[in-house]
Amino acid sequence: MTETATPEPSPPVEEGVWVFVFGELSMFTLLFATFLYYRASSPEVYEASQATLLHGMGALNTLLLLASSYFVASATAAMRRLNESALALRRMHWAIGCGAAFVLVKAIEYSHAFGGGYDVLTNGFFMFYFILTGIHLLHVLVGLGLLSLLLRQMKNRCTEEGDVSPA
Repeated sequence: MTETATPEPSPPVEEGVWVFVFGELSMFTLLFATFLYYRASSPEVYEASQATLLHGMGALNTLLLLASSYFVASATAAMRRLNESALALRRMHWAIGCGAAFVLVKAIEYSHAFGGGYDVLTNGFFMFYFILTGIHLLHVLVGLGLLSLLLRQMKNRCTEEGDVSPA
């Protein structure tokens, strides 16, 4: 009698995704550490510059991204269940809507900063502000593109299976 080896459980995503996540984590850690280093050298400039920002907008964008993540996870779970494709599509639309709202809020923030005469060359704080938030905005835009492609695939699958009519 021979024993059969039980396969090792695999991570929930491809290994390349983990490499990407680790790279992103490393990049942002380095950027934030550099920000903190320069902030320590001239805290008064950083505090005065920070006071010019629209503070509630950052909290709003955090809530929008958390909600978007919830809707994506919820849409994924609904797609895995039978007869819940319509719910999955609605949730994916809500996720994309939250991401689009994030972009709108960021545009308002940038417009406010530029209107106040601040840009990436104003001082160290604004250099880091625009770099860090710009990279984050770029991530959200790429995510919106990927979610839009995924939504189209979901609609096609639902149409092919006769689960829901394309919206």
